[in-house]
Amino acid sequence: QRFCDYHLRGGRGCGGGMAVPGGRGGTEVSWSVFLPYVAVMAVVTYLIRMLPLTVFRRPIRSRFVQSFLTYIPFAVLGAMTFPDVMYSTGDMRTAAAGVAVAVVLAWRGKSLLTVAIAACLAVAAAQGVLMLL
Repeated sequence: QRFCDYHLRGGRGCGGGMAVPGGRGGTEVSWSVFLPYVAVMAVVTYLIRMLPLTVFRRPIRSRFVQSFLTYIPFAVLGAMTFPDVMYSTGDMRTAAAGVAVAVVLAWRGKSLLTVAIAACLAVAAAQGVLMLL
């Protein structure tokens, strides 16, 4: 569904709005719809950053809560990154080869640059092998 009320106007478009990059047929976004979306995003972003400062005024003494808050960024980063890694090559087998090499090298304590280059080379090698099959 588009930002504007395209369907409510009988398919005539919004008019008087902002052009959507890559939009179909000159579809435009109405400022009266776009600006509230931006305002809601700004409020949500502000609340996410402000609430921890107001809720946790004293130092957190619970070891469980401290460890939980310490590992949240890593878990979120992994949850956001892993699906993209698996679909980045267009073939799950080559992506799995790259992930396997990266996990083994990271587990052995290699540097980030070494892990990244080796994973890329593993994906390229796996794609080469698949092309030969």
